[in-house]
Amino acid sequence: MTGTLFALTAAVLLAGDSSSDKTPRSPHPSAPSLPKLTDDEEKTLDTIIDRFMDADIGKLRGREGFKAQQDFERLGPEAIPALLRGIHRAAGVNDSCPVVVISRKLGRLLGSTQDTKLLQFARDELAGSARRNMPPSSRTCASASCCAATPCCGPASPRSTRPIVR
Repeated sequence: MTGTLFALTAAVLLAGDSSSDKTPRSPHPSAPSLPKLTDDEEKTLDTIIDRFMDADIGKLRGREGFKAQQDFERLGPEAIPALLRGIHRAAGVNDSCPVVVISRKLGRLLGSTQDTKLLQFARDELAGSARRNMPPSSRTCASASCCAATPCCGPASPRSTRPIVR
């Protein structure tokens, strides 16, 4: 019940309003290509990311865990600042998996932008304490050539189908 209510709230907040009487949102102060979100929208994104981290480390299981992962996968570019905050929180967890998964998502989102201010903002955010605590595979996302050419951000390599010979 709580998960359904949360999902509906998130869908309403993130869906936007298609009415023509609304003026366009102002841009994010650090990234002109992103809309400036309200405090409630930012809290909703932070909750989605926190629930994903709980599911990723096994604290949230079953339908709720699956729903948390789906909600995380649906996050778009407007969630980049929240994902950067999520990396800082995930760095404090004694499990590196959430950091790696969040950094891969960030890499895909940042790799598809031409907004140099957004890339600079992400690099500056990642250069803090979380960057020192991240596993080496996710540190490459904070490099100056952010992100498309790095191994952690590109598509996963296909696994070999050859049988293991003993």
